[in-house]
Amino acid sequence: MAEKQAKCINEKSAFSTPATVVIVLGFACYLTCGMVELNPSLYAQPLPEAQAIIDAWSPVSWCLKLLVLFAFVVFSCRRGSLLGEKSLIFATGGVYSFGIALVYLCGWGSTVIPVGLVIGQLCQAASLGFLVLWAELLCASNMRTILLLVAGSYVASFVLCLLLAEFSLVTFIFLTALLPVTSSLLLLSFHSEPKEQISPTPITSLKDLPYKEMLAIGIYGFAFLLANSISEARISVSVEQMTVIAGAVVSLFVIVVLSLIKGRFDFTLFYRLVSPFLVVALLIVLLAENGFQQYESFALGGSWAFYKIITTTIWCVLAMNSTLPSGCVIAAGQIILTLCDRVETPVFWAIHYFGLPQGVVIAIVILVVLLASAFLLNERDFLRPQKNSPLVAQFDTIDEFYTECINNAALRYNLSLREQELSRMVLQGLPSDEIRDKLCIAPGTYKTHMRNIYSKTEVHSRQEFVALLRNSAEDTGQNPNLPSS
Repeated sequence: MAEKQAKCINEKSAFSTPATVVIVLGFACYLTCGMVELNPSLYAQPLPEAQAIIDAWSPVSWCLKLLVLFAFVVFSCRRGSLLGEKSLIFATGGVYSFGIALVYLCGWGSTVIPVGLVIGQLCQAASLGFLVLWAELLCASNMRTILLLVAGSYVASFVLCLLLAEFSLVTFIFLTALLPVTSSLLLLSFHSEPKEQISPTPITSLKDLPYKEMLAIGIYGFAFLLANSISEARISVSVEQMTVIAGAVVSLFVIVVLSLIKGRFDFTLFYRLVSPFLVVALLIVLLAENGFQQYESFALGGSWAFYKIITTTIWCVLAMNSTLPSGCVIAAGQIILTLCDRVETPVFWAIHYFGLPQGVVIAIVILVVLLASAFLLNERDFLRPQKNSPLVAQFDTIDEFYTECINNAALRYNLSLREQELSRMVLQGLPSDEIRDKLCIAPGTYKTHMRNIYSKTEVHSRQEFVALLRNSAEDTGQNPNLPSS
């Protein structure tokens, strides 16, 4: 146990302060390229002929992105962690940078070069591989730190987007094409990170993927794309700068909220408190009339930024909880999200074709968001101890961690044998009905046991109780102030 304690890293963050800065800047470099693509009116526009070629080859590029993600799923299952693959990291950034340079040079100048434009567009399919690599690195930390890092990266990327809009076309192309390579080099600097933090055992079965949660994220993405298309259809002026500013404001808001939360971080509670913002923002977008484009754009940009921050965090949490390699889980989640995104286009055109009233469209979009939110919040997944977390990693098996938690809690709070048995199942993340079935007790008896446990431990919710049980593992004598890796 002493050797395990010596390897323990600070629970507040798995990264040192310099490493945190590198992660924020590196992830922001990758994100900025996507932001530039989503907000083209902030920058120079392609020639009409170039835009026609881009539109014609868009389905091929989309299919190629799916193939890239599938390759990451297979490769991750076979090799475990992808962060030790230097050639893969550098190739991903190099191909992405090459694609960006070709697209701009062959379609944004005075002459269109179709072959170069097509090759560049296809090379940009490597972009989604970057998301998998950076998200896998984030899985070495805990939920609070992941949220802070992702939110900080989005703030930095929104600022970079606004800065790039001030440069000339030549400088803009050079800097934008340089971003993926810079991101690769910064990611490569983490090759020396302790591999046990980020490399689960490679396996080949995909049956344990959290498909339900991934589908919920995809449904959420579909709803946002549909709202965006409805908004763009009636906005006649460019307000994309307001969208970028809104994203930066919301990202900063997430950082401030996290900084104000004291004590143990409850992700499900955080999500419940701020998720109504998404519904209100979508209502503003869908109900806005002509003349209110700036408010509509601000609401859309802010809600989209919050959705992306939460999505990345949830993917990391699901990956940490899964027995599959982190890269495999994240790549699979992006595949499902990409497929759901493609559904938005035919749905949007169907709305116009059938002439659905605005009230019906609003009701459908809001209903989809609410159902996805309820579908997404699976407390069993978020409450279950994370296999890669610093606290769990010091034990040989997850069962040893459970035993340590329950034994220490039983001694401190005088829990009976039945209460210990029930507490272990709660810690494992089992739902109430399954616990009652396993213990063969009635609902009333279960509630009585839980009231007694809450009274002894002085907690008021299942989340607080799980946090208390996890904390009890620290009674083994480990020093929580050990320096981070």
